[in-house]
Amino acid sequence: MNTLPSQILSRFSVIGRPVWTAALLSVLLVLLAFVGVSCKQQSSETKPPDVDYYTCTMHPSVRSQKPNDKCPICSMNLVPVMKKKTTASPEPAMGEKGHDHARMLAELATKTQSPTAEAPSEFMVPVARQQQIGVTYATVEKKPLRHTIRTVGLVAYDKQRHWDYVSRVEGYVQKLEISARGERVEKDQPLLTIYSPDLLTTQREFLDALRLRDEAKKSETGAILESAQRLVESAKRRLTLWNVAENQIAELERSRMPKETLTLYSPFKGVVQNLPVDQGRRVMVGDRLVDVADLSTVWVWADFYQDELPMLKKGLPVVVTTSSYPNERFCGTVDLIDPFINDAKRAGRVRFILPNPGLKLRRARPLYPS
Repeated sequence: MNTLPSQILSRFSVIGRPVWTAALLSVLLVLLAFVGVSCKQQSSETKPPDVDYYTCTMHPSVRSQKPNDKCPICSMNLVPVMKKKTTASPEPAMGEKGHDHARMLAELATKTQSPTAEAPSEFMVPVARQQQIGVTYATVEKKPLRHTIRTVGLVAYDKQRHWDYVSRVEGYVQKLEISARGERVEKDQPLLTIYSPDLLTTQREFLDALRLRDEAKKSETGAILESAQRLVESAKRRLTLWNVAENQIAELERSRMPKETLTLYSPFKGVVQNLPVDQGRRVMVGDRLVDVADLSTVWVWADFYQDELPMLKKGLPVVVTTSSYPNERFCGTVDLIDPFINDAKRAGRVRFILPNPGLKLRRARPLYPS
């Protein structure tokens, strides 16, 4: 009976020994894992010996000694800046009395320098980060500093090279020498013919004044001759105001035969912009007849923001491109800067003048000046 408790205890001790051993092993493993994680975290927060400091590629003024810090401005990861490798120079020769003059001069220069001055160091950016921020390379060269401003503009005809024929006399369109808008015309080419009874009457008055002047010359009376000359000039001026050209008046004066119709001629080589009349239609004073524009030189109106206007001045070169001719560049100059600002867009209009060989630039076509 005395041996029973001891036997039970010995059995329990034999059975519980593996359980306690397993518990101790699990506790040791947890402690080792915690120590490894803390060591790894401490090693990741420790700066390597060959790294000088960490900085931001977008904001180089940011510096830190911790590799896991982020830029306080843009929150980007900091990149390491490696220490500049210096090669040790051989020891200078000692003087006769053992004085190292080179070392003494170097120490003196170091003492005179400002303590806040920092020596320049190399800045190294990883290739992946260079691709992300779009780093490009170019050869260092000396050339004038240029700033390019891009905008969008519209083509317009030069108002000094545009002529809009308006009927100055009541009549009828007898014949059209052109058929439609877009037709190209040469200088002094007939455009249309108008029949006007009033114009015919004025021509007869002009011929009567010429006949009276000729009779006054034969009579050699100064007063009558002067009065006849005033009548001739008055009739000639009335014909001029009715779109009768000088050469037509000279031909009328030479032939002394009135014409029933008035022919309008193109004042320059250009393109018909508008033709609102038809043959046989009656026209009144002020009705538009034909619109002709010379497109050999065109205007381009473009908008620039108000902070870009001070950089522009008259005569600056301009390069214009268009999607219709992607491989061609049209060169011109700044011709006018509008002094008024659009309140809604806060932008001002600028006018360019461009040569237009081949009439490739058309009115109201969008362009891209720079």
